[in-house]
Amino acid sequence: MAWNPKKAVLLFICGALLCIGSTMLFQQIKVVFFGDGDSRQTNPAELNFKLLQGQTSEIQGAFTVDSVDNYIFQRDGKDAFSLLLAHYRDAQNQQHRAVLYPKSKQESSPLTSATDLRRTIWQEAGTAISQNTSKNALILSWWDDGQRIHF
Repeated sequence: MAWNPKKAVLLFICGALLCIGSTMLFQQIKVVFFGDGDSRQTNPAELNFKLLQGQTSEIQGAFTVDSVDNYIFQRDGKDAFSLLLAHYRDAQNQQHRAVLYPKSKQESSPLTSATDLRRTIWQEAGTAISQNTSKNALILSWWDDGQRIHF
């Protein structure tokens, strides 16, 4: 049997990957079952929120908004993100609520926040739905997306 350098290199790489993977697996098992012994874990800062009444005039949807709850979530005393809870009545005068993403107050920021990106996506989706579907169209979605689609 002749010595094949390709097989030798592949065997060496496979052995190295097996050793590295085994070491990583052992470390994970050690942490889960026996504790780490290290205090590398940090306690994440608690997420708090404050509730403010929002402005209904800035929210546009298929229905008129009765009131808005503005939830501002904070971590370490700094604003992390915000969500709006719009209260509205549909065409049958039934009360509904929809969680919406507010427009950022920092218009000149070069980087968009996660809520700005979601707001933009939902505005474009709402426009596409209203322009390309009939009023009685059935749209299948998860419940939280469904409340935004309905609004």
